[in-house]
Amino acid sequence: EGILSNWICDLITEDVDLNTEGNQSVDLAMIMGFCISGNKITQGYITMGDIMSWFPKNTICEVIELTGEDIIKSLEKGCSSLPNECGSLHHVSHHLKYDIYLCNTGNKVYNVVYNNNPIELKKKYKVIITTVMGKGKFGYDWFKNAKRVVDEEFGPHIIDLIKQWLKNNKYIYLKINRINLI
Repeated sequence: EGILSNWICDLITEDVDLNTEGNQSVDLAMIMGFCISGNKITQGYITMGDIMSWFPKNTICEVIELTGEDIIKSLEKGCSSLPNECGSLHHVSHHLKYDIYLCNTGNKVYNVVYNNNPIELKKKYKVIITTVMGKGKFGYDWFKNAKRVVDEEFGPHIIDLIKQWLKNNKYIYLKINRINLI
């Protein structure tokens, strides 16, 4: 995980949370690393070119309900190719923290914590993900059948969420530009 991916997960979680009509608030965000392109962030103003280089593909989000068990299963699937290059590694919002145990018989996640408490295995969480994950691609079959809170048809584009966040947080935006994000 990195500063850019975690920041994006936090802002997409925050943006959906601000839209509290109906059941659109979310508990956390999970996106796979290969969804974000580019390998560096330079100090300075964030431009539309930066945003387009991070997300050159049309990346749409949706919100689904997953149990704590489903989340752990997803995290383990995401880290399965570590220590090799691992584009499927899940980048998450600050609400979720986890450790990875690398093992020859299959990587495992442990210390999975949601809001500073151990994740509840049977509890249902509202999770914002990309539609690629939601369709069950890359072996995430259990996502296909998950209850949809916001489906692909009404899902926001990540680029739009980033632009809106920057408009809504001009002061924070200026503070971010004064530090090196690398």
